Amino acid sequence: MKIVNILFYGTIFWLAFTFLLYGGLYVNYIQHYGVPIFFNRFFMTAQIWWLWPLGILVCGYLFVAEIGKMIKLLLFILFVAAMAITWVPTFGKEVGERLFMKRDLSYRIAQKEVNDVTLLYRAGSCDYVKLPNGKVVSCFPHSQE
Repeated sequence: MKIVNILFYGTIFWLAFTFLLYGGLYVNYIQHYGVPIFFNRFFMTAQIWWLWPLGILVCGYLFVAEIGKMIKLLLFILFVAAMAITWVPTFGKEVGERLFMKRDLSYRIAQKEVNDVTLLYRAGSCDYVKLPNGKVVSCFPHSQE
């Protein structure tokens, strides 16, 4: 029964923490650069899925473990603070740039090579890029990196 509780509470808390993290990234990075993607798609494609089992087990264990209530509260506050930092505009933009942005790429647009293109976000087979003139282009085929 303990493993069921670990998995249940771990899933709930890990989902809440990642929602908090990616919500801040969406508001302060994706919307800041004008990337035309809905939050649902961003949340699903931006996930680092191999971290989920580890996050679920750690969060679940910390909730079910027989440690002091004060320690649990402090760990919960620490997790929330770490994930909520992306809601601060400068931090959210910086974290988003470090996670998703790639600069100085080349793309072939209408049979012409365009340099100094910035990849803002990659979702599946679509690249959301900012051209040298500042225009954001959505769902562009992958670059020639």
